[in-house]
Amino acid sequence: MRLELLSVRRRFDTAGRHCRDVSRKPAAGTPVTAGFRIAALGILAAIALAHGSAAGASDAVAAGRIKADQVCANCHGLDGLSGSGGNSALSPILTAQSRDYLVTRLKAYRSGSLEHAQMTLVARMISEQDIENVSAWYSGLEIELSGNATLAEDQLEPGAASGKAKAEQLCGHCHGVDGRSVPDASAATVPYLSGQPGEYLIDRMLAYRSGRIDHPQMTPIAKSLSEQEIANVAEWYSGIRIDVLGFD
Repeated sequence: MRLELLSVRRRFDTAGRHCRDVSRKPAAGTPVTAGFRIAALGILAAIALAHGSAAGASDAVAAGRIKADQVCANCHGLDGLSGSGGNSALSPILTAQSRDYLVTRLKAYRSGSLEHAQMTLVARMISEQDIENVSAWYSGLEIELSGNATLAEDQLEPGAASGKAKAEQLCGHCHGVDGRSVPDASAATVPYLSGQPGEYLIDRMLAYRSGRIDHPQMTPIAKSLSEQEIANVAEWYSGIRIDVLGFD
């Protein structure tokens, strides 16, 4: 967006000089065309649209931060990483999660197509716009990956190394081996796994494995894994550290 706006501004600066030139009496033999005036107006409209879009996005993020602080931070943390509530160890990290995924998930809790003791209540307490804003806040956080993501194969703990190998076999196609390479077509339904709490990942996989949660893809995958393999995969993904940049 910044590059596009800069490009528009540069074009406008050039066009603006021409607009001032033609506001004076043109030099003999220099035609002033209606087409040029229309082009200049088009550039002005593009600038107004770019400013409006940027302001709208900024307002949504600011409103989302306020709402997240009110209703999300106790379990998930305002930065999406660190909740203080008693259920926070079983609460997923929301930091830089896909916006489409967050919106889809919250709307599912709100409609009742997904049920959860806490999240169904929370999603019904907030408006559709709040859902969009909170999702804009968490998805827009800038991050850097470290931990397992930066270690060579021979530097990984044995469990994490085994988990990475299993993730390459079974998880990489949808979630990415790094836990963040979700295909665009799946962004609304497939979460990022990098940095998720190990306890949370194990709990989810065991729920799929036992049938407590039924899912067309995840249930058969979880049933194909032993409890040790589930623990190893969780060690791999949870060991990919997420650091939030510029958060205050």
